[in-house]
Amino acid sequence: MNTVVLKAMANILKSGIPGFFVPLSLLLMGSPLFSQSIYRTACNGNLSRLDSLLQTTSINTLDNRGRTLLHWAVACNHEKVFHVLMKQGI
Repeated sequence: MNTVVLKAMANILKSGIPGFFVPLSLLLMGSPLFSQSIYRTACNGNLSRLDSLLQTTSINTLDNRGRTLLHWAVACNHEKVFHVLMKQGI
């Protein structure tokens, strides 16, 4: 997502335009951390890649805003990822 779009979204959110809705997943994708593969993987719902990444990354990893993989899965509406993370003890 380019900088112009992100700035426009930020301005709309700051102005509080009634009836304007921005999905949380779209806001997360605008984050610089979206390029970090484990968060992107949780948001994309790629269970096999997520399992592979969790071999070398703590399931309790936090992004710079304190969000867990579970936050990312829920924000991106990936119920299967949510259940996998819950079973693994997040």
